[in-house]
Formats: sequence, C-alpha cells, structure tokens
Amino acid sequence: MGNRLYRHLCKHYRMYSLIANILNAIGMAGFALLGLLNDTMAVTWLVGWGVMFAVLFGLGKFLDQEIEDLDKVKEHTFESDNCDIEK
Repeated sequence: MGNRLYRHLCKHYRMYSLIANILNAIGMAGFALLGLLNDTMAVTWLVGWGVMFAVLFGLGKFLDQEIEDLDKVKEHTFESDNCDIEK
C-alpha cells in the first residue's frame, strides 16, 4: 500500500502540493474568521467550526510533510522508477 501511495504522490506532485497549500490556507483563514466572529457566534458553533478548521489544517500539514519527505523515501523505494519531482 505504501509503495503505491508514494508512486501516486510522486507522479502527481504538483497537484498534491497545491491541495496541501489550499488546505493550509483554508484552515488559517477559517481561524482568522473565527477570531473576528467570536463575539457573534455561540460557543458550540465556535468549537464545531474550530475543530473543522483544525482538521483541515492538520490534514494539509500532514500532506505537505509527506510531499516534502517524498524525495527521502524515493531514494530507498523507487530506485528502478524514473520519477522526477519538479519543484
């Protein structure tokens, strides 16, 4: 399973990098918006939206970390593949 995942990440590097950056941006913008709206929203809504934005931000950071570590994994896993990562 891990080999197939990293091969797919390697093949579609730019798309996953864009998705990770979008998830991080949505999470941070959501936290900023919650900071502005904290006087007008109920506590349960703030907590719910906060958890959702935290999950989006965490998922974006995780995906970004996996993409950044891809070239380290590639040295050990993809010796026979010609997967050039364009940064």
